[in-house]
Amino acid sequence: MDEPDDHLNADGHMMAISRFLPFFGKSLDGCRFLVGDNCAVNKRLANLLRIPLMGCASHRLNLAVREYLEPYDSSLEEVQRLMRKLRKVKQAAQLRTKTLLVPVLHQDTRWSSTFSMLERYFRLREFISADEEDIGDFLPSHATHRKLATLIASLSDAESVSKRLQADGRTLLDARDLFDALIEIRPAFANYLAPDADIIHSVAFEKATVKVLAGQAAMLTEEEATALEPFKREPTNHR
Repeated sequence: MDEPDDHLNADGHMMAISRFLPFFGKSLDGCRFLVGDNCAVNKRLANLLRIPLMGCASHRLNLAVREYLEPYDSSLEEVQRLMRKLRKVKQAAQLRTKTLLVPVLHQDTRWSSTFSMLERYFRLREFISADEEDIGDFLPSHATHRKLATLIASLSDAESVSKRLQADGRTLLDARDLFDALIEIRPAFANYLAPDADIIHSVAFEKATVKVLAGQAAMLTEEEATALEPFKREPTNHR
């Protein structure tokens, strides 16, 4: 959702929401928080509405892994080139005589497609010979192959977390536990996954929510308690 002019884009979103909500008998005053990607537009929209933004956990994980993959860009591009070559009519026909597996390309927007491409590369590698016409020049070197083997092994935990985040019924506490465990294995991921990472719009709100879900409401700081004030419910007297 990042646009050339995030200011105008967020204003436009706010105007659209204000016009849309009355059809459901609601108004902007009833909005208590936003949920969405941690992009500039959503952050500004939350600021305009003066409410917290609950950033998408999968989006943060995607950004963390993409940063982690940057040193491997050239090696991954070699695999991408090979996959493109194997999708050509001639090479695809040759490959089909050996396996039903087909080449997979990665997409720039989702790191999971890179993981899928690497998995497919290693499964296809045994069916590809360096002596094959027009293919040998596209095969990654032995050094690059070893580098990629190390990379895919290091990504298996992130792939597991990604799938678990997408399961039904996940809470912010679940995401926090998964992120903390992943940071222990890959400390570099903390740039995006830490509870106080720069990308988070409403740090106090997210920390407070996690504590309440964990049954630690008594440990809320003053700032965290203030962040949850709009959600406070008065105790109901039962006769």
